[in-house]
Amino acid sequence: MKKTEQQLADELDSLITSKLKQQPLPEGLLPSEDVMVLAHLADQFAGLAQSTEADIDFVAALEAQLTRSASRRPTPKIQQPETNGFSQFVKEFFTMKRPVFALGTVAILAVVAYFAWTMFQAAAPGSVEPAAVAGITPTVIVEEGEAAVVSTSDPTTLAKLPSLSGAAGVSMGMGGGGGGAATSDIAIDPMPVDGGFPEWNPLGKTNFVLNTTLPEGETAVTVYHQPGNKLLTLEDAVRLAELFGMPTTLYQDQYQPYTDENGTVWTPPPVYQTFDGLRNLAVREDGWYYYDQNAAPNYNYEPMPVDQAKPIAEAFLRDRGLLNFEYEVVAPWGSDLEFHRILDGRIVNYPEYMVSVNNNGQILSVAYNPLSNLSAIGNYPIQSAQAAWELLTSGEIDYNRITFFTTPGSNYVYPTPVPVPGVDDSLYKSWQNLPQNGGTVTIFPYPSVMTAVNNDAPPRIMVDQYRLIASDADLQAIAPYVGQQIRIVGTVNDMETTPTLTLQSWEPIVNNSYEYIWLEGSISRSGDTVTFNSTDGQSFILPNPPADLADGERVYFNGWRGLNENGETVILGWQSLDRIVDVPPVTIDEPIIDMPYVEYKIGQATISSVDLIYIFSPVYDPETTETQFYLQPAWRFQGETDTNELISLFVQAVDPALVQSPTP
Repeated sequence: MKKTEQQLADELDSLITSKLKQQPLPEGLLPSEDVMVLAHLADQFAGLAQSTEADIDFVAALEAQLTRSASRRPTPKIQQPETNGFSQFVKEFFTMKRPVFALGTVAILAVVAYFAWTMFQAAAPGSVEPAAVAGITPTVIVEEGEAAVVSTSDPTTLAKLPSLSGAAGVSMGMGGGGGGAATSDIAIDPMPVDGGFPEWNPLGKTNFVLNTTLPEGETAVTVYHQPGNKLLTLEDAVRLAELFGMPTTLYQDQYQPYTDENGTVWTPPPVYQTFDGLRNLAVREDGWYYYDQNAAPNYNYEPMPVDQAKPIAEAFLRDRGLLNFEYEVVAPWGSDLEFHRILDGRIVNYPEYMVSVNNNGQILSVAYNPLSNLSAIGNYPIQSAQAAWELLTSGEIDYNRITFFTTPGSNYVYPTPVPVPGVDDSLYKSWQNLPQNGGTVTIFPYPSVMTAVNNDAPPRIMVDQYRLIASDADLQAIAPYVGQQIRIVGTVNDMETTPTLTLQSWEPIVNNSYEYIWLEGSISRSGDTVTFNSTDGQSFILPNPPADLADGERVYFNGWRGLNENGETVILGWQSLDRIVDVPPVTIDEPIIDMPYVEYKIGQATISSVDLIYIFSPVYDPETTETQFYLQPAWRFQGETDTNELISLFVQAVDPALVQSPTP
């Protein structure tokens, strides 16, 4: 049976969950071969995570960053085969973003988060083109107290804009795409609610207190548009490599060719990468990412206080000519610095740069989201701040026009975790087969291959978590096996930073005959010999056995199985062992008392500032697989809640007649 990506996602979710909890697979789950192979990769990185101790603040900051990133940019849904798309996503995540994995479960769960996103991605036909409006006059920056006034474009020439349910960086809603100018609208799916619980309505009974004055005077604001792709080119990647003092030899990932049922060959968008020791620069059509692992030895780093990090980050960007616009620097999550563009005197809510600085003043990473190709599409009439306030306080909250987010304030008290009865976590234990520097390993990977754009360098090949070190001839010979299973024997090194494997020998595998396995069994010890015995009668002598693995220990075995020299199917290697913990049955006394469901409600919000900003609204068109970006005005109300959370609320400022109504 050909499984859908959602079925594969569910299987991988179950596998990873079982792995992280060191518990058996759910009864009846028989994952497909593709998922088991990919779970093997997850297993390896789980081991790498367990071998590294990450700073708790860094992990928390990263988790927040991943969460924010997931809601910021909805990646276009590429038309590729279900299993191939699933496989390629995981492989890219495991190779290109490998520095994240030593941080633990946060990165692994991002795989599952990917599928959660694809399930709720909205779709709509067509795309919105900039309206042909002559003589657009952008809003000028004015002195404090003076209202900025622009003429309003002819409303009949203006395209309807997406609602705030699809705005990036301010809500969990996802937008769709569609339409053209005045004759076709942008279709938006309503924010999903329900799910078996009471309707999500945290602002429904909020008591709003205004502790400031409402701005007056503005009646129209320029709305801007930008294509979501083809913003950066190969020439830009070369220029950026030079700016960062990195080699201008650029690499691209290679993929197994795929042709759909219509005969169309799938071609992924280009990603150009260059490497300089522990530094990496990846340039996409819609942005770039710079990472310097020297600033995070063993993948751990202590962030520098924001006030000290700000001038360092500014100098890093300015010295490279990258800060050529008016901006404001904020750090809403207490660590990463966000550089927000000021456009027509208004801040854009979407960060153009995100910079991380370690406590020694070294730049760890820079992420860039271009807003450099904006074009005005019209001067839209807006509702007043007073009208926005009345809408906010009406008691009837429309979450397509109003959205918000909160962050912990200085006096915020985190809830006390509710203890969950169960087995003592200390009973669980896992052993990883992590080789030492200089050790020899035999692995059965599916290579990830990058080739030089100008064919001026040998391929760069990743096999599992290792970068393959080999002769040019061997690298060229292995490159055609991208995504196909091979057998490799080699010597590992650099396990503390970027693990490498120096090739001793390799061979292709016929029909992917080496399979990843997950078996139940027990351990027997006889002198220095440690053997795993599965419940179905298979035995395997563990090379490099853990010293604290007791005789009789019941474990789940993760490893490889394939053909030996006699053509017999046998266990060939192990990746990890997980202790089997017997969970006693729980007896529930009658009557069963349901625990009350506590809804998330904001009791009171005291607003201390109100301003007009630009909201970043991406709109995706599944027909063309392209995304369009819009900068539209929104009234921002900022303050504090009765639970000491900082709250930012956004009310769509454009006249409601020019906002597309959500589709049913």
